[in-house]
This record gives sequence, C-alpha cells and structure tokens, in this order.
Amino acid sequence: MSRLVRSLIATALLSTGVAQAALVTFRIDSLTLNQVTAVEVNTRTGDDRGGIAMSGGNVLLNGDGRLASFNKNSLVYAGDAGRVMDGVFTDISTGKAYTFGTSASTPYTYGGTTNITHLIELNALGQPTSNNVALGTAFQISTSSSQNGVYAGWGSVIVRDVSGQTRKVSIDTGSVTNLGSTSATNAMGAENWAHWGVAEYFGGEDYITYAQAWTGNSTNILRKRVSDGATSTVASLTLLSDLANFTVDPTTNRWYFHYEGNGAAGSRDETLAFANATFTVQTTDNKLPEPGSLALVSVALLGLGLRARQQKQR
Repeated sequence: MSRLVRSLIATALLSTGVAQAALVTFRIDSLTLNQVTAVEVNTRTGDDRGGIAMSGGNVLLNGDGRLASFNKNSLVYAGDAGRVMDGVFTDISTGKAYTFGTSASTPYTYGGTTNITHLIELNALGQPTSNNVALGTAFQISTSSSQNGVYAGWGSVIVRDVSGQTRKVSIDTGSVTNLGSTSATNAMGAENWAHWGVAEYFGGEDYITYAQAWTGNSTNILRKRVSDGATSTVASLTLLSDLANFTVDPTTNRWYFHYEGNGAAGSRDETLAFANATFTVQTTDNKLPEPGSLALVSVALLGLGLRARQQKQR
C-alpha cells in the first residue's frame, strides 16, 4: 500500500471518527515519594478546601481563597481563576481540566444540593472557557461527606452523587452511566463536599482510587473495584498528614497531591507536591475500515479527487 493511500485512509478515519482507539487499561502501578518537589501555597490558594486537576502545563489547586495554577515541573505560581471552583477534575487522556457546571457557563460552587448539567473546560489558569459538554442525564451533588468523591479518569470522570450512586461521565459525549452504590470507605475527607482521587479501568472493570484517613504514621492509597467493593492497597507511604486530594500525569510519570501541616514532603501550612509514579496505559490499535464502510468510501473519493487535480495540472 502506497504512502499516499495510507495517508488518505488515516485522514478518512479521523474525519469520520471510525475506529478510534478504545481504552483497554488505565492503571496506577506505583505512587512513591521519590524525587519529591514541594512548595508552600497558602498565599496563593488560601486555606485548604479541596479540588485538584492538571491543565495544560500546569497543576490547579482549589483553596478557600481561589483556584490557583502552578507550573507542573517547577510548581512556580502561574496565575489563578480569580475565584474558588469546587468541581474541578482532569481528563487524564488529554491533560485538560474541567469543572462541573450548573449551566453551560456557570461553574459549580459548593453549597447545598445542586443540579449538575454540564462539564465546563478550563484553561491553564483554571479560568472557564466557552467549551462545554452537556450531560445526557443531569445529577445532583450535595453536602460534605467523606463518602463523596471526584475521580479523574481516562476520557471520563467518576463522581458519587447525592443519592449515593456512583456516576461515570464520558467527557467526550456527556453520557452518564450509573455504576451502583459503591462508596470510598474510610477516605480522608477534604474541607469541601468531596475528596479527589483517580478513576482506573482495567480487566473490564472500573475502580476508584483514593487516600485513606491516616493510621499511625502511614498514608495508604486504596483501590476499590466499583462492581463489588473489593479493595486493595496501591501504595503505603510515610505519613502525608490530611492528604485528601491527588491526581496523576502519565506524561511525566508523576502524581500531584496536597496536604496541610506536617508530612513526609515537609512541614508547611499548605503543601502542594509531586513525586514519581508509574502507570500502565493500553488502548486498542486503529484498524483499517471494513470494505464498503463510510471511511473506505471517503478514501476512494479523496483519491479520485486527488487524481483529478493531478491530471488537470498536467
């Protein structure tokens, strides 16, 4: 097959959306405290609140003062959203940040029971953009509970709603799937309506991964299978105080986290830090379209058009 034909096929696949790679595995293999970088962020975020996400080349952290942005390599302050935003999370597949919205342009702010209707994309400083995704099914989130969680996933986000149901939201389409009533047992609660962790997918199963309320001198990161509640330990780390917010960045093999007070990454008022992590990410390969498919017809038309232009130029 010529390079030209392969190029035409690739163009047709992208333009028609046929054979997009599907997620097979997104799994955290390790979270460590190796090569830690940590900074004080109290003057930028204010007191701890809850909410963490990656956005472009930055990490966003929500505090009582505002949602602030820091360079993901140096943790140098980059700017802020000018307000708090209590529904932030990352699409780990793209590195883009979003927030839950009560409309196409209104970010969610904690307070009572609230109807969530949209996902709103944020820029690198955490400020809302005009890009949004309408949810196929609205859901409600409510008051503070250690059971409530927001879990950033690969092309999706998992959230526990006011009824105790675990919802998986597709960031691409806005479709909402009810996964049942699994909750994050013994999670470390943030000073907000929820805690923040990661949604994994492997072996055909969804998992929520979160920080457990500390015991003794250890902070454990737990993984719970959503279908039956089976729980295992992803990492057992030296105490990280009240760690209730973390997210991951597979492009840098790091995880990012926050805690208040004393911890293994140093003693500060409000600590934002990152350290080494490893992941397994596997997607299905794009395949050539079947004979007679829309993509193959597109390829043929593209090829005919190209040949016609070439003949006209001769």
